[in-house]
Amino acid sequence: MVKPMKQVRRDILKLIQIYIETEVNFETFNANFLPSLQEMVQDYTVSDPNARDPETLMLFATILSKEGDQLSMFLPNIVYGLCEPTLEMIKNDFSQFPEFREPKFKLIQSMIANCTGGLLNLEPKRFETIVMTVIYATKHKKAEEMDIGLNSMLELINKIGSEPSVCTIFFKSFYVLILQETLDVMTDCFHLSGFKLQTQIIQ
Repeated sequence: MVKPMKQVRRDILKLIQIYIETEVNFETFNANFLPSLQEMVQDYTVSDPNARDPETLMLFATILSKEGDQLSMFLPNIVYGLCEPTLEMIKNDFSQFPEFREPKFKLIQSMIANCTGGLLNLEPKRFETIVMTVIYATKHKKAEEMDIGLNSMLELINKIGSEPSVCTIFFKSFYVLILQETLDVMTDCFHLSGFKLQTQIIQ
């Protein structure tokens, strides 16, 4: 029964995602569905890793790409409830839970691209989760995952660089780490396709 139920849930998540990708009245959507989405995040947080569904991550990536900073107040819950548990699942090696990696990195990419205000207001621990996830993505050998990480890092640096109120703190906290990790992947043979973006990051 578990596998059929997971498939039904996955199909429902995909249908919601398709619905959101069309022209949706988000004021109505938020009023009707946001409480259920908050419950979905809570359920993901407390579930066994093997019972979680990567489509949940893709759904929220799509929602954030459409609504952006309109959901900035919900961003801490997404980072805490979705991003941090997923990072715990995948951070110890590059082979466990492969189906969660690209959705996880796309969720972070969507946050960086569409939720600047929400990102800048995250508490330090939540913001560090964003940075560490992006760094981890850049170290993947699979080109699609690495490219998401590199593009996300470049966009994050550019956006933070244009915000004087947080720019200095960000670079004091993360510049050396980002430089070290980027140089590390530049000097191996598994990440050659990312050389152009890696160079832009360390400039």
